[in-house]
Amino acid sequence: MRELPMLLNGEMVRATMAGRKIQTRRPVKPQPPSDAELPVYFDKRGWTWLCEDGVWPSLPARVRNPLGVPGDLLYVRETWAYWGINEGPGSLIVYRADGDKARRWQPSIHMPKWAARLWVRNTGVRVERLQGITEEDAIAEGTQAISVAAVPRQAAWTERQDFANIWDSIYANRGLGWEANPFVWVTSYEVIER
Repeated sequence: MRELPMLLNGEMVRATMAGRKIQTRRPVKPQPPSDAELPVYFDKRGWTWLCEDGVWPSLPARVRNPLGVPGDLLYVRETWAYWGINEGPGSLIVYRADGDKARRWQPSIHMPKWAARLWVRNTGVRVERLQGITEEDAIAEGTQAISVAAVPRQAAWTERQDFANIWDSIYANRGLGWEANPFVWVTSYEVIER
């Protein structure tokens, strides 16, 4: 069992803490060719995604899920700040997702493990194409609790359409938007500590 970081923005943190977000997707890196079939094999030690030798010569033989394997613990990295003059382990921490005010916010990528308030357990991993997400999975992604201010929700949209807009707000400018239909890691999790 390993302890790995998982980045979440404020809305995703709130949705996870409320139990509305229990699944997340991350692009597989590096991406196989867009016309590739999905040859996914999991080994016993690392649930590693394996490419058969010679199938995609430009890719490494093993590509790991950044959020680990079932049983691994994930500490959520979120935007945070020290509260007061003391800085370091044991210091009082505030979190932007709570609406707290701080003089100097620290980016989530720099949150140390000791400052994490939210821990989750990886309960399942699979690989799929992004557009393979179901309505149920879109709800598990927390779409009902997460909004994208730049793209207002349309009344007749499905949860999948909401998820596509949320995904595009994060990944479209990286060439991994909804229309690109990239391969993604699907990681399910449960909250174990708040």
